[in-house]
Amino acid sequence: MNYKEIFDQRGQLYNDAHQFAPRARHMESDAMLRWLEPVGGETILVVAAGGGFDAVCLEQDVMPDAVSILCVEPSTMFSDFIPDRFTVYNSPLEEIPLQDESVDVVLNLAALHHIEARDCVFDEWARLLKPGGRIVIGDVAAGSDNAAFLNEAVNAYTPGGHDGSFIESGYLTKEFHMRGFIDCKEALESYQWTFESEDEMVTFSRLIFGMVNAQPLQVADAIRRYLNPQISVKTGEASYDWSLHFFKAYKS
Repeated sequence: MNYKEIFDQRGQLYNDAHQFAPRARHMESDAMLRWLEPVGGETILVVAAGGGFDAVCLEQDVMPDAVSILCVEPSTMFSDFIPDRFTVYNSPLEEIPLQDESVDVVLNLAALHHIEARDCVFDEWARLLKPGGRIVIGDVAAGSDNAAFLNEAVNAYTPGGHDGSFIESGYLTKEFHMRGFIDCKEALESYQWTFESEDEMVTFSRLIFGMVNAQPLQVADAIRRYLNPQISVKTGEASYDWSLHFFKAYKS
């Protein structure tokens, strides 16, 4: 299944997860913002924008009228949840209806492992960036516990499975050097997804990963096997480990 097919099927569940526990990924959004370093007056293009998680995080970090945030999402099922105040393009990621050198920043978070035609997609993102503009990508690292959880546990319980192609260290630097980018930087960011309770942790995970073929106890067991969950005896709050491999580079 390609990206659009996956989120035509799972997009509503993914959006339901963020409505159910909107703060679960707040550490991930903080990591994204540290790498992005948004500046007032910029036009930021969020590619594979999903239900607007990244766009809303950006808007909350920078005054809404200080930046222009554009969203590209191939799946209309997925993008239906993006707030109306954002401009949305429902187009393929390799055929975005914007002019050359029209944006300051391209952001892609946690979607690249579902994208197959990467050469065409990377060429398109490079086309859209102004000289001096930057690209920021964050995705699951090859060989990580996250990767195993996704391609084993999620694959077992999600209709259509999960067969992600995860990010090897140095891969993005090589790809964007070839396209004339400079000052490439990449590193692993480790943090936690956090929840008010174990039940919230299990329900959120079942929704966001589309694990509808699993019972809650099976989801909880998969989390224990792969993600090092922690439950506070005192408060009942829960969390588990997550990480993304981040990359940033500038168009020369």
